[in-house]
Amino acid sequence: MPEKNWKDRLELLEGRIEKACDMSEIQNLLNRYLFYLENGDVKKIVSCFALEEADVSLELGRGKYEGKEEILAFYNQRVEIGRMPGAMVEHGMSAPCIVCAKDRKTARVTMLSPGFKCLPQGDSQAWDMGRYYAELIFTESGWKLWHLQWIVAVEADVCYGWLAQNRSYLKECDYPLLDEACRLEELVKPSDNYVDYYKPDERNRFLPEPPEEYDSWDGYLVRKDTRGY
Repeated sequence: MPEKNWKDRLELLEGRIEKACDMSEIQNLLNRYLFYLENGDVKKIVSCFALEEADVSLELGRGKYEGKEEILAFYNQRVEIGRMPGAMVEHGMSAPCIVCAKDRKTARVTMLSPGFKCLPQGDSQAWDMGRYYAELIFTESGWKLWHLQWIVAVEADVCYGWLAQNRSYLKECDYPLLDEACRLEELVKPSDNYVDYYKPDERNRFLPEPPEEYDSWDGYLVRKDTRGY
């Protein structure tokens, strides 16, 4: 076989190996984040983020936490709740769609996340299901979360289901510590990309969609909708 063809094949193979390694590292990072979240390990949770980036961000519900200090403050406060007796928050990882930019500087991920949560002190046990949208950046220490957004679809008391009740946090906020947490969320920057809950009486547009191939980062695309209906 001519030398040029061997070189082309080698370059193609190297590219595929690099892409497979990137995707494996990203999926492992996301899984680690979810395990650390369940265990309330703040140090390891924040180690998943590119905290050296000025615009590193976390979006939950209607609030946006931007920068190292705001993200640290959020996890420190929420983990205090998560360590209470009987408390549990579990987010699963399902159907991850991972796309790395061709310039290998960033990546986009969407994934389904079925889960549940429980806080005995607030008399709350709920299904907690939704989607994650993540944008990652390649750093000196590998891939890190750059922008992360948790988008709730269902947050329903297990005794009623989401057709009857889909705002379990309203019940939780009767508990003082959680009420304080909810009030603090009102003080942070509003989310630019809020995606609402499941509504049983409307046509739902479940976002985000799986990311498409791209050359280089061209904006935050959690609300991109290509379905045309």
